Amino acid sequence: MKTYRLLVGSEYALAFQGESLVSAVEDNFTHIAKALHVGNVAGYYLLSAKMAYDPSIFDGEGGAVLTVVAQGSDSLVGYDESKDPPKTYAAQINGVTPDELPATHNFEIDPERTFDPITDDLTMYDNGFRLGVVWAMIDRIADRYAQINVKNADMFTSRYPEQKNANPVAFTHKMLADLSGLRPKKSAAADKLMARIHGILATIDGPINLNYGWMGYHKTGAYFTRIPQRSHITTLRTARGKTQAQLAQEAGISLRQYQRIEGGKTEIGSVSYDTVIALAKAFGERPEQLKTAHAAD
Repeated sequence: MKTYRLLVGSEYALAFQGESLVSAVEDNFTHIAKALHVGNVAGYYLLSAKMAYDPSIFDGEGGAVLTVVAQGSDSLVGYDESKDPPKTYAAQINGVTPDELPATHNFEIDPERTFDPITDDLTMYDNGFRLGVVWAMIDRIADRYAQINVKNADMFTSRYPEQKNANPVAFTHKMLADLSGLRPKKSAAADKLMARIHGILATIDGPINLNYGWMGYHKTGAYFTRIPQRSHITTLRTARGKTQAQLAQEAGISLRQYQRIEGGKTEIGSVSYDTVIALAKAFGERPEQLKTAHAAD
């Protein structure tokens, strides 16, 4: 196990360990990204990450230069990081020898990776952001699983704004109590959301920034919105036994563009009609069928 140190600007921001340089960066990337101030409280969309050895840094001792390109500004503009312009972040890594990095190393980026409030480690996010995630999940249960109808169920947690501002945590527990009065029907999906809500609430300890709460709420809402498209298009493709690369080639679009459509990052309704026609032809479906979404839960 070897220890490396990350230099951001003129200050050492982080010490991290790994069996090798590459594995150390991969295993600690969440902490490295935070030290680099990548993105904002709502997260980021990683475009590229690479390392190269530079013999001139650290007063001639040499080390690695890490360069990260990501979307998600540091000015909290919108909650959808994919709409923010790309930004480049750089840092130096001390403790690296030339033989550990004989050539530039490009890290493999998962192009389908996107924010997932159900499985992601949310402890790296602000308390307010996490509370906003909880509000969106409460609204999701009220909207999809309540046996007693409620008006504007998708904004169930918009009620009692004064209490939300005065004591957001107490407000959240009141919403949970009110939610139980709607008699949510038993389902694996609803139970999973409820367990996740209580798990997130157990991690919240400290001041709440309601601006971050708004961002967590809408980012989680966007996740739930993408579920039908993601499920529907993936089902169409896998039913035909085709890979993403095959569909992209047959439709005449880039693999990355196709992956953003199937992953839900790009709404099918926002792409050009010619692209919809080309995709429908590749799927062997009518164009309107691509927009027929079936909820995953």
